[in-house]
Amino acid sequence: MTSPLLSQQAYDALYESLVTNRLRPGDQINRRQVAADLGVGIGPVVEAMLQLEWEGFLEAQPRRGTTVKAVSARQVLGWMHLRVAIEVQAARIYAGPMIGKAEDKILPLAQKLDASARGSDASVRHEVAFHRGLVDVADCPILTRMFEHVMRHSLYYSAARVLPKGPTRHPQSHVKLVRDLIQATPEEADPSFSRRPPTTRPRQPRP
Repeated sequence: MTSPLLSQQAYDALYESLVTNRLRPGDQINRRQVAADLGVGIGPVVEAMLQLEWEGFLEAQPRRGTTVKAVSARQVLGWMHLRVAIEVQAARIYAGPMIGKAEDKILPLAQKLDASARGSDASVRHEVAFHRGLVDVADCPILTRMFEHVMRHSLYYSAARVLPKGPTRHPQSHVKLVRDLIQATPEEADPSFSRRPPTTRPRQPRP
């Protein structure tokens, strides 16, 4: 029986290779080499690869084995739309008193994000932490799980350089956003929180 801890270790290692651009769309994955590099058996690596395939990062192809799945502009925009939908629905739940009670926890995350240069590694980490913190306030586990799933894809697309180019600074104050949400009703939270996905096509992956 495969150890869940070893499977998670293999998953984390492969995902880290995706988001650090060591594995790119079209790259083939040698499960035996991965197992040797990690010092684990083939079983945990196979389980990790099946999980990544189910999540849409990898694909098994006849006579080619398992490769990193190609990324399309339509796919990227679809995940971006889903992220907005999750964040807006969470905002409708926590707008007002709920976010007010969590202000001491959320404001430091907003301040770190506002202080970082957009597109930097620090900015990406702060953005994930801030928006994960907001979704957590809604106290809806399924929304949190889906948000984490969406963000795994967002981090990979960012690493693969397929997200649209944006300004060098964040377009709004996230501290102000939190304070606005404290005063907002669920109906008001929808337009005040929503950051509409870009209408421009994402860049194609670099060769």
